[in-house]
Amino acid sequence: MVVVLGAIGAGHLTGGVAEDETPATGSSHMVPTSAPGDTPSPLVLSTVGDPSATRAHLVALATVAGRARETTGPGAYAYVHVQSWAAGQSRGASPTSRDERLWWAADRSGRAATTVLSQPPPVPVPTVPEASTSDTTITTYKPGKVPVVVDAPSVQAPLLAFQLADQQPLSEGPRGVLRAVADLYRSHHLDPAQRAAALKVLADTDGVDYRGTVVDRSGRSGIAVSVDSDGGATRDVAVFDPRAGRLLSYERVELVGAATSPSRSPALVAYVLYLNSGRTETAGAIP
Repeated sequence: MVVVLGAIGAGHLTGGVAEDETPATGSSHMVPTSAPGDTPSPLVLSTVGDPSATRAHLVALATVAGRARETTGPGAYAYVHVQSWAAGQSRGASPTSRDERLWWAADRSGRAATTVLSQPPPVPVPTVPEASTSDTTITTYKPGKVPVVVDAPSVQAPLLAFQLADQQPLSEGPRGVLRAVADLYRSHHLDPAQRAAALKVLADTDGVDYRGTVVDRSGRSGIAVSVDSDGGATRDVAVFDPRAGRLLSYERVELVGAATSPSRSPALVAYVLYLNSGRTETAGAIP
């Protein structure tokens, strides 16, 4: 999979028309790589607690997730809706804001819609058009072409941990595990057992810190965990729904100050809001 947002994760699934993919209209129009908007601030987190407490919190949340009721019915297509923001890659470069929706079937065929946003998410987006427009690109994937690394996430935590290693290399340590979970949610509607397994993998990962309750950028209250890396220069943060164990948001922060920031203060690199997921009988339908 190709890089999404430069800073986040393993796959820009909906950012344009790649090789062996067919735009719905036959147009060569591509999604612009940037959109105007102010730079958001990092989420404010509580202090780091006892590592043993981190594991206890994640195990408890995994139990809650495993007991949650599935909220979507069966369907031929998995559906995922996210909105994302990323800082410019150089001084003076514009940030990127996108609304991304993906439908994909078991044979890895599917449809994607990517809309350029004029401001940082969350942003209300109307119904996805049937064809590409000046702001939205519709991509149709032939069988086998949806770039999903993990086809069927395991409900067993040890097996899921091996699958996540295909998403992010083990050499990345705890931040790789957290990023792999964030990537997984970008392409999958995880059922309660799968969500529980993902939380158990995090619970068994040394270096993940419990950061208490936080309100994400969509106004949703959640349980935050983080991983610091690069000698304390980088922080990855994930926020989970306390009632269902579902990932609500993910962000990456430069703690020592971005090179593009005159103040050299901690700077947000990128974030993703996971807005909806489920299963549908047709590509383009909203569960």
